[in-house]
Amino acid sequence: MSWLASAWAIFRKDLRVELRNRYAVNTLLLFALGALLLVSFAVGPQPVSARVRAALLWIVLLFAASIGLGRSFVAEHEGGTALLLRLHTRASSVFIGKLFFNFGLVALLTLAATAVFMLLLGVPVGSPALFVATL
Repeated sequence: MSWLASAWAIFRKDLRVELRNRYAVNTLLLFALGALLLVSFAVGPQPVSARVRAALLWIVLLFAASIGLGRSFVAEHEGGTALLLRLHTRASSVFIGKLFFNFGLVALLTLAATAVFMLLLGVPVGSPALFVATL
């Protein structure tokens, strides 16, 4: 099996496991929602500069993403499949497959959290094309 095919197989395996139990998605979204609610309560009705709003959003996304990244490797060790993966493929394939899976999770998290953030804080979008490009 080639390096890319192995990475793709790891990605598909992680995706199937996640679609089956939805542990990571629920954890990430719940944490992001809770953090965004705390941010909106902390800011209150006061006007906040665009730079502060952007920083608050990135902090929430960073912490939520860091929760999900560790979980993908811990699940392999808890399930006893880490050694099996190492026997059948190179470590770089496992890493790249999990990287793509986590990138997809963070992209989903970014879309959902940004939408909630914009609703809670009433963030105006000056240029929709630039906004979509930066997501």
